[in-house]
Amino acid sequence: MSNEREARKAQTKTLFNTLSSDYDSGARCFAHFGRRLVDVAGINAGARVLDIASGRGAVLFPAAERVGADGEVLG
Repeated sequence: MSNEREARKAQTKTLFNTLSSDYDSGARCFAHFGRRLVDVAGINAGARVLDIASGRGAVLFPAAERVGADGEVLG
């Protein structure tokens, strides 16, 4: 890799590490929109859900609550 590319990679890593601890604090927007998506998608008890790119589980956890013990959620 070029020096420029390595520098950009290091910069991105530093930025992520700086922001990651507060990723979903404050307004908790990711959690809000995750719950909203579960509502809009019409996920019901007993459903099977695949959450691709689950991140911190903003959709995964509300979906798991919604489907209950008879459903399945994979993230």
